[in-house]
Amino acid sequence: VFTIKGQQHTLPGENVLCIRNPNWWDYFSGLSPLTAALSPIRTDLYQADWEQGFYGDDNAVPTAILSLPPEISETDFIEAREAIREQYGEGRASAIVRAGDLTVEVIQQTMEELQIQVAREFNRDQIYQVFGIPHGLVTGEIASENLYAILANFAQYTVQPILDSFAAQWTLALRPFYGDDFLAQSPNIIPMDRAISV
Repeated sequence: VFTIKGQQHTLPGENVLCIRNPNWWDYFSGLSPLTAALSPIRTDLYQADWEQGFYGDDNAVPTAILSLPPEISETDFIEAREAIREQYGEGRASAIVRAGDLTVEVIQQTMEELQIQVAREFNRDQIYQVFGIPHGLVTGEIASENLYAILANFAQYTVQPILDSFAAQWTLALRPFYGDDFLAQSPNIIPMDRAISV
């Protein structure tokens, strides 16, 4: 019995099928991929929040410091600062100070910043593993000549097993209604290399 907008509707048993994903700890309650990926997803969200706070407007770390001679006048300093920003500073955070001859000091990323970036990449890879997504499929890191092999791998080891599982559960659930000769079969979506086929 399903309740839809306050009204109850009774559906025949053969029209209701529950697809359970594998669960090592409880056969009757399937484990959704989202539940399995919850830990790396939460970790990545916390790290994203930390990054937003770290790189916020009030906590920005400049990528470089440009130093102008200390004897330059206030007017010349303002003009030079605006000219440098206009020509070189667009899209980059640069601090311009008046402390000596024109020098440039580049500020490198700290170890903490680098570790956060590596950790977020690790979280991404964990989430992809849970959902069976091959590395490089959605990141654009795969060359076009290797993309066919990656897609074939994704179809064979991720999508096809899901379709086969659905078909097997349909067979078990619907056989009591349609007889022992009922068999649900999933289509084979694994791409075949024509050369191998020939």
